[in-house]
This record gives sequence, C-alpha cells and structure tokens, in this order.
Amino acid sequence: MKFGAIPVAECAGAILAHSVKTLKGVLKKGRVLSVADTDALTAAGFQTVVAAQLEPGDVGENEAAAELAKALAGDGIRVAGAYTGRANLFATVRGLAVIDRASIDRFNRVDDTLTLATVEPYAVVAPDQMVATLKVIPFAVSRAAVDKCLAVARDTGSLLRVAPLRTKRVSLIQTRLPGMKETILDKTVVTTRERLAALGSSLISERRCDHASEVLAPEITAAIETGAEVVLVAGASAIVDRRDVIPAAIAIAGGAI
Repeated sequence: MKFGAIPVAECAGAILAHSVKTLKGVLKKGRVLSVADTDALTAAGFQTVVAAQLEPGDVGENEAAAELAKALAGDGIRVAGAYTGRANLFATVRGLAVIDRASIDRFNRVDDTLTLATVEPYAVVAPDQMVATLKVIPFAVSRAAVDKCLAVARDTGSLLRVAPLRTKRVSLIQTRLPGMKETILDKTVVTTRERLAALGSSLISERRCDHASEVLAPEITAAIETGAEVVLVAGASAIVDRRDVIPAAIAIAGGAI
C-alpha cells in the first residue's frame, strides 16, 4: 500500500487519510475519492491530499477484518459486520470466555497492521457482550499478513469461544466455632444463593456443623448422597495448611487436594 501526499489530479480512487473541508462540505477520512471529489478539492485550493493507494496483494481493511474475525470465532460467538477496519465479536450465550492466550499472542505478533484484543480468559460473559475486537489499523493489509494470521487460527482450531454455563445442584456447608453469630451464617446463605442464581445454578441444601474435620467429613458425604453436584464449604477459620480442618475433611470423605 502506498501512503502519503498525492497530487489532487491523481487522487481519484485513493482512500483519504484525513478529513478535509471543501466548498461542498467535508470529505471524511476513509472515503474513496471520486472524480467529483477531486474537482471539489481543486476548487477548494488543494494541490495535494494525504491518501492511501492499494497495490496488488493488498486486502482492504473491512474485507481483511471480516475474514479474520470469522476465522477466529468459535462456538458461542457471533461476528458483527466490519466497519472502519474493525470487527467486533459478541457472545451468543451466557458462559465462560475460553481464550487461547498463547495463540492470541502469536496472532498479534504476525504484523503491526493487525491487532486483536479480548476480555480476560475465563471471564463470565452475557449474551451480546463483546468478547473481542479485531482491528486492521491501516486502510489495507498485505495478503501475506492475513494468511499468516489465518494459519494461526487454523493451527489452534479456535482462538476464542464461549462455553455455556451448566446448571448445577449445589450444597453449602458452613463450619462454626463457639461464639459465632448465626446471623453471619445466614447472610452467607443469602449471598451464596444469589451468586449461584446469577450463574444459572441453585442451592439445594445448606448444612452447619462444628469446625472439626471428623464432623465436617460426613456432612460432605451426606451432601453428595442427597444429590449435590457441587459442595461448597465456608469455613469458620481460614485454611493455613493442607492438613487443616477443611482439606483434612475432604480427604477423609474420599476426596483429594
């Protein structure tokens, strides 16, 4: 792609780099200049304009953005139409943004004309939330750069996708020490139920027991036996060692740390 000052008499078909004001109005940047535009520029006293001219092997910004975004998008993602060299990718479901960070880095190292930005890996996203944005920075990019980026996408399978959240049946077990207020435990139940509901899951039971591994272990087993797919344990005291109360109880119940 050629870029720089071009004589107005030769700029028809070029892409205007910066907006300019003529007697007939403003010609905005990114406009493909017509013969009529050259006449307007001449009448306004311009002798040159800064513009881009595509060469053989160049791909226009919108075409390149659309092609690359389509290749990047995996399950649970839709691609919006490319505009001004940008294509945004949106979630179609509520779930976790599964992003191949290493491949994203490879993609971004291909060429300084192309850039891809995403949300954090494993962020919870909602339907229609933007997950990523692809930008072709200049008005065109080389076919070779586009093909290299496509190769990264092919090697990976999909650089980004949204894994739908699965509904889970959850049990909460809270341990307590002498003197603990039940109102604190009650508040934990409310907060946990609200957080689970926001993720599409439900709290099917809540249990309370002394902060002792030999007491907690059978509570964990009972929760699983009554249908819990996930067991959450809120301890009365912070865990300071893998042999502490909660890890020890998990081991006694047959689990692994």
